[in-house]
Amino acid sequence: MKLIFVNNIPGVLLMTLVLLTSAQRTSHNLRDIAERLDVGYIHDTVADKLHLYCNIINSLKNITFCRFQKTGSSSGYNIEDGYSDGSHSYYGEGFNAKQCGMTIENPTADDYGIWRCSVGVRQWFGNAIVQLNPMQALISVSQQYDRRSKKYSSPTYEQELDSNSINQCTSCNDDELGVTRWTMPLLKTGEKRYYLGIFFKANWFKAQQYCRFHGMHLASISSQQENDKLEQYVKDSGYGREHFWTSGTDLAEEGNFFWMANGRPLTFVNWNAGEPNNFRYENGEEENCLELWNRDDKGLKWNDSPCSFETYFICEVRSD
Repeated sequence: MKLIFVNNIPGVLLMTLVLLTSAQRTSHNLRDIAERLDVGYIHDTVADKLHLYCNIINSLKNITFCRFQKTGSSSGYNIEDGYSDGSHSYYGEGFNAKQCGMTIENPTADDYGIWRCSVGVRQWFGNAIVQLNPMQALISVSQQYDRRSKKYSSPTYEQELDSNSINQCTSCNDDELGVTRWTMPLLKTGEKRYYLGIFFKANWFKAQQYCRFHGMHLASISSQQENDKLEQYVKDSGYGREHFWTSGTDLAEEGNFFWMANGRPLTFVNWNAGEPNNFRYENGEEENCLELWNRDDKGLKWNDSPCSFETYFICEVRSD
């Protein structure tokens, strides 16, 4: 758009137009920066302290609470700026700096593993302060690394794909697939490693795209042993009652399921009772994609579901 100014336009109007243009440019720049949680840990071996952090980046939100809980535990730690009970204390520069962190004094073997951080947030909208849903992420703390390990989690699928803060999986060697890459460890079973996609929910196609974007595939399961290990891993992560996409589908030919990850038909099956049933919904959609679901509290079994259903997912990468 071309703006033409005539000589008799007041200077204040010109200044207003300049300020509006500048504000619009600033607004676009802010939207280009993805809001995220910067999460990870620092193991101070000299002082024998373990610092977990879960800080808000590029956000106008303010922290209202900070909580850390070990997965599989029924209790956690509500950490406030200045808090200390002698063994656990606040770590960071304060809630005003949008930093949520916890220091563990003299960590033991029980302090390593997967921690969930939850950050309560609120934000001004007009003249009111609105309490928003907490931001959450997982932190995998390993005894094998005595160095700072930074992880990132994005609140949405689109921001995850657009973010430049996550490195691409090029050769997928052991270093890239360890705690330096993901916010949780990968489960190694046989020739494969599994990754739980639990930071957002996606339909089967977007889940497939996400795994491929990171050099992986949606999961395939070829044996009872693989299924059992994966089920235990999901339970230990605290998601035993959730749904998870795999790469199984019969989109090509109704009733003939195969693994999109490798193109092979199913040689081992673990369906829920009465599945697959290809239930037809009122909108005409049928069930053509394979998910894991603990439907009857009988374990993580298989179910066919509409591919448009948005849920968590499991990626795999071969480690041979």
